Amino acid sequence: MYQFPTNFLWGAAASAPQTEGHALLNGKSPSTWDKWYELAPANFQPNQGPAITSNVYECYADDIKRMQAIGLTSYRTSISWTRLLPDGKNINEEAVSYYRDYFKALNKAHIHPIINLFHFDMPWWLMEKGGWETRESVNAFAFYAQTAFDLFGDLVPQWTTFNEPIVHVECGYLFGYHYPAVVDLKKSCPSRLPYANGPYCRC
Repeated sequence: MYQFPTNFLWGAAASAPQTEGHALLNGKSPSTWDKWYELAPANFQPNQGPAITSNVYECYADDIKRMQAIGLTSYRTSISWTRLLPDGKNINEEAVSYYRDYFKALNKAHIHPIINLFHFDMPWWLMEKGGWETRESVNAFAFYAQTAFDLFGDLVPQWTTFNEPIVHVECGYLFGYHYPAVVDLKKSCPSRLPYANGPYCRC
């Protein structure tokens, strides 16, 4: 019978916007999900917006116990950009405490944290400037990423940058499932973004 390596990671994955709750509390500013729920609640299931979700912000210690109980050895989740840097520049110290406590608890439980930086939750202040369609987003994300590495790098052994990047493009600019819900074939083509190399495509 095949034996998995002793260092094989048995895990699960979620994200900050899907689980944390406290969407506009504890110093966090709105992301596109928070604002879209405010502007168009009919696009969501009744009473299932980002404000509560599964309330990991308060319940992560209990969640980690459940992870241990089912034998997880890794867990991939994300940091909320707008919780850590509400205005894109200044660090929210309460968020730092929350994430450090969360990641310490995962490590103490021998659950390998794999932390993603962007899970479709564009800061609203950046979305108002064009989101990923503006060059400013590149520099803003680089600053956010470096801030996260500096603050949590001693606790996080592995990082990922973008969750399913093509899904965010398709759902936001082709099929209308994510904000800004633009159905535009040209905007959905990655080579038209301001940071892409080479000439624009002709799609």
